[in-house]
Amino acid sequence: MKKVGFQQVITYGDFTEKHKHKEADFLIHIAEKTYIEDNK
Repeated sequence: MKKVGFQQVITYGDFTEKHKHKEADFLIHIAEKTYIEDNK
């Protein structure tokens, strides 16, 4: 996701940050992208 411009990506598995990818029932990715408006 960082390749397409998201500055911060947090992944949660089973609603915890400290999960083991192979043991999680599901994964949720929270991505943040900041837009800076150019007022010229």
